[in-house]
Amino acid sequence: MYKKLDKNNLTIFNSSIFISISTLLIGLIVNRGFFLINSVVGNEYENIRDANKFVDLGRLGHRLLTPYLSKIFPSIFIFNIFIIFISLFIVAYTFQKKYSITKTFLLCTSFGTSLVVIFTLNFGNYPDPLTIFLFLLLYINHNRPKIFTILTFLLVVNNEIGIFLLPILFIYRKININKIIYISSSFIAYLIYRFFIGNLVNNDSSSIQTYLSQLKNIETDFYILFGLFSGIKFLSLFLLFSRKKIFIILYLLFYIFLPMNMAVDYSRYGYLLIVLIVIIIYEEDLLSKRYFNSLIVLIIILNTLTPKYYVWSDQVLYLRDSKIHFIDLLGKNLEERLLK
Repeated sequence: MYKKLDKNNLTIFNSSIFISISTLLIGLIVNRGFFLINSVVGNEYENIRDANKFVDLGRLGHRLLTPYLSKIFPSIFIFNIFIIFISLFIVAYTFQKKYSITKTFLLCTSFGTSLVVIFTLNFGNYPDPLTIFLFLLLYINHNRPKIFTILTFLLVVNNEIGIFLLPILFIYRKININKIIYISSSFIAYLIYRFFIGNLVNNDSSSIQTYLSQLKNIETDFYILFGLFSGIKFLSLFLLFSRKKIFIILYLLFYIFLPMNMAVDYSRYGYLLIVLIVIIIYEEDLLSKRYFNSLIVLIIILNTLTPKYYVWSDQVLYLRDSKIHFIDLLGKNLEERLLK
């Protein structure tokens, strides 16, 4: 029995590696390779990686986890690709404990056709892959107090957006006093961390007060809503099949009104909601439904045939645009998109 179980785990391990690599390759195909776009924020993370003194870390110097961990890799981009691979492996391995390799492969393929993979193939230096990875670990270790507390702290150090992902933990888990204590401990540690690093780094323009001040004028305009959608595109269809629709709607409203109003890179924050989708699918056993293979295939097709939108402030960019994306949800023809 032990040998049989061990052999089964090895099979799942190997197939998870295959699925993870295949998903990255699918992302490369849909994106038509990769071409890293030079961006101000991306350059700031490069600056953190290269800085030798705290004073040189810059305004985002408090988000040093991704740049520092990436030092063991040739670049932040390569580090992020590795983290995406590991995250896909975790999902593939976990899901194959419940579902067939075919269902798991299709699910991960759908991720590869969205910004979950494609964003990093265009903007290679952002800390978002590590945010997703840490949150997945956090969810898996929700019953291990010490690990949970440490991971929560690291999640927020990597990027403060992690704070706004934490409510997802309680859609399927009961809130109890212990969880509140663990999260509170992480927040206290983070505030102490921000106090000390704030004295070393000139980051007044990215202080906690600066972000909170942006909530004076909460908006829900087209760019915020389309940006949220563009991050996951038709993966959002999974949300329609949740038994927890009221909780999902309340969480999405919370996410739109708070973090989406604190920044302007809306598509980035949109694709972080992949953690919500993965948890919904797993917790509600959605892949066991007979028609879900067909739904995932539909999602893959729709994600592939529509442009790779990236919404930043009041701009909608078409990333690595191609004639294969001939269904433009914004109504532009190929000529208007400079593809003729």
